[in-house]
Amino acid sequence: MELGRIDRARLIDEVTIQLYCRIGLSKKHHPDDLPDYLQAWEYWKGLCGKRGVELDAHGLEHVR
Repeated sequence: MELGRIDRARLIDEVTIQLYCRIGLSKKHHPDDLPDYLQAWEYWKGLCGKRGVELDAHGLEHVR
């Protein structure tokens, strides 16, 4: 498998969408895992904030 380059904005979008979906699925199907996903969400928001990216309530990216 060949790995290609992905631009930063798309990577942030993809990770954000996948994490957001996992939170929703976890809440319904695996509620015991929800605290870990919420902790990951807060970590991701902090990581994005350090890089000049803000996530709104829906996980959409806004560059500062």
